[in-house]
Amino acid sequence: MLLWGLGQPASHRPNAFARQGLPAFPIDACGRRLTLHQQPSSFRGASGVTGAVVWDSTVVLAKFLEHAADGGLLSVRGARAVDLGAGCGLVAALLGARVVPTDLPDRVRLLRKNLEENVGGSATVAELVWGDEYEVDPELLLRLDPEPPELVLGSDPWRRP
Repeated sequence: MLLWGLGQPASHRPNAFARQGLPAFPIDACGRRLTLHQQPSSFRGASGVTGAVVWDSTVVLAKFLEHAADGGLLSVRGARAVDLGAGCGLVAALLGARVVPTDLPDRVRLLRKNLEENVGGSATVAELVWGDEYEVDPELLLRLDPEPPELVLGSDPWRRP
């Protein structure tokens, strides 16, 4: 699946596709060249930091969504979606989903910048901290629609210890 989705050579090293040391990560998706801004300085030397950089799992799931939607295997256009941890919401939005991307409070500004520059318009984003004791905030879901989301996206979601 990984080779099919990305068309890249096989590799077993971590983050073979994402380049976390760069201030911006380019990726081709949905017939466009996207630029995802990163904050590698927030990542270096800190364990458990997410949202500051692009991870391989995001690249793989984004390409999977694109190919599955193009092949008619997944209906994304018009779907209500929530993205846990701001992994693939951008690609889902480009494919026509009504997405509310979420991330930790200190990452929302970077998330909004990436959405506005790559999708356009004013992006609807939400702060979301989740884990063992987290309960879904009904206000978050109402931003999508009175109906529950049809897609819940997560590319390597995890909770802070």
